[in-house]
Amino acid sequence: MPLEKLGSLTEQANPTIKYFSGTAMYNNTLAIPANALGIGKHLFLRELAQVTLNGHDLGKLWSAPFVIDITKVVRAENNELKVRVTNAWHNRLVGEALKP
Repeated sequence: MPLEKLGSLTEQANPTIKYFSGTAMYNNTLAIPANALGIGKHLFLRELAQVTLNGHDLGKLWSAPFVIDITKVVRAENNELKVRVTNAWHNRLVGEALKP
């Protein structure tokens, strides 16, 4: 289900999304100016996640500070970013408890 913008599922208005439990994939295309490419490019996330950039699996971020080096795979123009995030079962249980 496409979302208007990237954000926490628990902050969504739609209860199907808000109380979802499982793995969600976020896809985005990033344009990086050629003059910004070089050594030391990093992606910063807020949560644990599995990251793929331009078809390269960059691994899992499972502890803070949730930072991954993208220097070797980032390019100018179209960068295809995929972030897989899995949330806790608790989210679904909260939604179920609200049902009549």
